[in-house]
Amino acid sequence: MLAACDKYHRKKSDATSRQKWMTVFIINNIYQFCYQKLSTHMLSSTTNKLQVWLDCDPGLDDIMAIILTAWDERISLIGVSTSPGNSSLGNTSRNACDVLHSIGRGDVEVVMGSPKPFCSSGIYSDNIHGENGIGGLELPPAPRKPINEDRFSEIYKRIMRVTGKVCFINTGSLTNLAILLASHPDLKEKLE
Repeated sequence: MLAACDKYHRKKSDATSRQKWMTVFIINNIYQFCYQKLSTHMLSSTTNKLQVWLDCDPGLDDIMAIILTAWDERISLIGVSTSPGNSSLGNTSRNACDVLHSIGRGDVEVVMGSPKPFCSSGIYSDNIHGENGIGGLELPPAPRKPINEDRFSEIYKRIMRVTGKVCFINTGSLTNLAILLASHPDLKEKLE
């Protein structure tokens, strides 16, 4: 798939086309990862759902990840944390809340993660992803706002409350996971 994307990029330098191909590539990888985890999980457990925490930077690709994990009957989405990606932390957090609300899963809490990645100041791609990070798509605003206080302790508490292991799926930068494990090293044993 990546080779096909690269070949296509050489033929077309159009930014929108690159974004579409990367979105397909990322969604495909998320699906394959979830399928592998679910297959392994279903072999070991016939009654329990796979407990998932999704850490993402919701642009169009990660919105699909949220929808897939929120509605798969084999998955219990216990929470979503956000980070800046191609758009600001405020935009990605609002996008996560709005999409969860729009698909009827407003019960899933969104926690704002680190406002910037470890190794850079962050570069946003408004020219590709639009000012809101989702190409100007206007979703109905969620009544619930993301959790912004005591961020990493909040993620830690929510994961530790769950019985059994939690699959931490990361589709954005690894900054939130790094900060979480640095501040709560015992969490490593809880994650798969």
